Amino acid sequence: MVPTLEREEEKLSIPAGTQTGSTFRIKGRGISKRGGPARGDLYVTVRVEIPRGIDARTQELFRELGRLLPRQEVRP
Repeated sequence: MVPTLEREEEKLSIPAGTQTGSTFRIKGRGISKRGGPARGDLYVTVRVEIPRGIDARTQELFRELGRLLPRQEVRP
């Protein structure tokens, strides 16, 4: 759920594998255009947070998951 300018929330589906810095657009939920009722779009930028302070078992599970996932080319 994403807060909007009207202090409501809009549901935004974020696909699996989305990386930090990816931007999504919600049409018609942005700022009103000057002199009219039409509204612009709301842009949402994703920030992925990596967990900190995890226990040894969880760390091992993350390592195992990393070994199982297919490698993907990282673009600069």
